Amino acid sequence: MWIRYFLYLLFVCSLTPPQLCAQEADLPDELKAFLANNELVWHAPSVDFRLHRKRLQAQQATDFRLSIRKQNVDVLYYFYPTATDTFFVPHVHTATTIVQLASNEEDSYIAAHGVDPAVVDTVYHADWAQTFFFSPKNALSEYKDGQMTAVYRDGVGMAFVFLLFDDAPLYLEELAQTLRFRERPQAEK
Repeated sequence: MWIRYFLYLLFVCSLTPPQLCAQEADLPDELKAFLANNELVWHAPSVDFRLHRKRLQAQQATDFRLSIRKQNVDVLYYFYPTATDTFFVPHVHTATTIVQLASNEEDSYIAAHGVDPAVVDTVYHADWAQTFFFSPKNALSEYKDGQMTAVYRDGVGMAFVFLLFDDAPLYLEELAQTLRFRERPQAEK
């Protein structure tokens, strides 16, 4: 019996466009429009979550956020459009953002990591990306640890994914990749 159910499910999923199921099924229409207008795509994480439109704290503006209560993780999303900013430097903007959000306490930390160029190109569809691990300020979160992934596409903007947690979940990389740019047309590649 379960084999029939599995085959039926497999058949239905093969007929459904994969991005429709994986991306924006759980988002309100205004958020879908926001993502489309900014050439962004959101992939729902594989864990149960609750979507919030209000920012978590006044420390960092967010476009939307998720709460993953079973694992005590908050995911904040923010997009900064740069289409009209001809002198935008992603490295500087990212460094400024992380310094503003990281704690200044004596035992706090900031660690910067590059993102594999293949992931930048094939997963994020971006021109540049960087990940930071940090101790967040209390104004941002009561969690003791955080990860900020910034991805930038020239002429479009910079997207930030903030992951806030006490114990890093095993699917941290998946959460960091939930927001990315729309795939480029073949002519641009």
